[in-house]
Amino acid sequence: MKRNNKKIMYKIIIVLIIVSSILSVVFAALSTTLTVNVGNLTQIATKWNISVSSTSAINNYGSSGTGRDCGTISTSNNVVTVTATTLSKPGDLCEYSITFTNGNSTMNAKLDSLTATAPSGNTCTYTTFSSCTSGNTCQYKMVCGNITYTLSSNESGTSAPTNLASFTGGTTTSKTVYLRVEFTGSSPSESAITQTNPKFTVVYAQN
Repeated sequence: MKRNNKKIMYKIIIVLIIVSSILSVVFAALSTTLTVNVGNLTQIATKWNISVSSTSAINNYGSSGTGRDCGTISTSNNVVTVTATTLSKPGDLCEYSITFTNGNSTMNAKLDSLTATAPSGNTCTYTTFSSCTSGNTCQYKMVCGNITYTLSSNESGTSAPTNLASFTGGTTTSKTVYLRVEFTGSSPSESAITQTNPKFTVVYAQN
């Protein structure tokens, strides 16, 4: 009887050894590190590149040149600035053409914000439109005393620059707006009014 029990025990031990060996092999197979080799991986640069491509003075209006001196326009990093401008009477107007181009843009872009900055030492009131990113400002007009600055999609200054609201990536597109600086007081000033460095800052984001 004891001899039979020993045989049974030996058989159980042999079975356990075999099972243990099998489990060791399975575990080794499951724990083998999987190595993936990747060849050349190219990441295509994606960006939007909306910038001012050209500016020019197009109109210089007024009943006479006396008391009117239109400043020059400059741009840097999508900030449009007008140097010292002098106006003195109804009808005085300085107007500029500004062209934005998407250049080497591979992504759709939308107008994120458009912010007007008052001329040095002046207090202004602002008019906005709704094409900017939600929560951001789209100021296209500011009235600073007797002088009004308007960034418009037409030369007459009657329309907000909604054409700047978006640019399509993958194609070169240019859009022109007009900056009007005009005397909007009801009567001539006793002396000419000079205002310096009003600005419009245009910011784009991914659409």
